[in-house]
Amino acid sequence: MDMNTLPTSPQPAGITDHNSWNTSSATTGNILGEHHLVDQPRKVQQIELTYARTAKKLDVKRLKSHMWTEIEQAEANTKQLRLSDLCSRIPAMLPKTIAENISVPICFICLLHLANEKVLKIESEQMSDCTVQTELLYM
Repeated sequence: MDMNTLPTSPQPAGITDHNSWNTSSATTGNILGEHHLVDQPRKVQQIELTYARTAKKLDVKRLKSHMWTEIEQAEANTKQLRLSDLCSRIPAMLPKTIAENISVPICFICLLHLANEKVLKIESEQMSDCTVQTELLYM
């Protein structure tokens, strides 16, 4: 056997040369043969979701700084701080333009960032509100 010549695979049944395929409707049935195609998926009714249509501009660094100040003050007073309390206090501390764009999900995301940076402990029992503590998780 010559090393420069590769063996060729046999052509599938019903197809003689891939360059000679004719896509006209008369021959398409011959190419597909008895293959069954998958049915079109069932369409569901479109659901209207309410979400912000414009991007909000927010100084996250400033928001996190104010949140951290509140957390430290609550910890100094040995008070438990809840996310709902934090979300209600923060807008009063910030300029009006920033305060208008703050929402609970944004506060929660910033709290998660702070928890990662400052080693905070976040606990929740019913997933409706959570408690924030400045405890070392490792010793």
